[in-house]
Amino acid sequence: VTAIYYEMLGGPMVRHLIQALGKEPDRARRGRIMDALRTYGPLAMQPLREALGGAIPWYLARNLLTLVSESGDAGSLPAILPLLRAKEVRVQRTAVRAAWKLGGPAAEPHLLALLKDSDAETQLEIIFGLGQLRSESAVPVLLESAQDRKLPEPLRLKVLETLALIQSPRSVQPLVELIRKKGFFSGSESPGIRLGAAKALAAIW
Repeated sequence: VTAIYYEMLGGPMVRHLIQALGKEPDRARRGRIMDALRTYGPLAMQPLREALGGAIPWYLARNLLTLVSESGDAGSLPAILPLLRAKEVRVQRTAVRAAWKLGGPAAEPHLLALLKDSDAETQLEIIFGLGQLRSESAVPVLLESAQDRKLPEPLRLKVLETLALIQSPRSVQPLVELIRKKGFFSGSESPGIRLGAAKALAAIW
């Protein structure tokens, strides 16, 4: 009976709840509205995608992205991709998580295209996602980042951790070179970077 009830209400009620979510200032009430939207399951997907394509406040976009990413519906990826370039970085980061969770390998080229154009925190989100996907296609870009001394060390260390997760044979020689860079003529890497490279190498071997 409950399923039939939700189906009869369908899109109009979902759209009403989306509007209410965008207007509700109270965090606890927003949580209840999101729980109500979750009860619609697949019936909510089309209205959620349509709302993501409109001119909506950043906080509503972030909440809707969270709902879509929880759905497991890979068909929602096209609605998520434009938000990877959102002006609000909090929306960008949520879109990154939604993209790799739903899109899997199909999201990889979009995440890689965004990597160098984003701020450090968004880069960390992207690198984490690529690691979860065990993205072999990301290895050349990640190796370039691991060797780039202009990047912050925490970011380079995260890259090395991700290379350890992916475990690509292509990473072996560049990692060996990072470990060796301790002399005057070859240039020196910090102990942290060399240790991170050694751990990544051990994970691959």
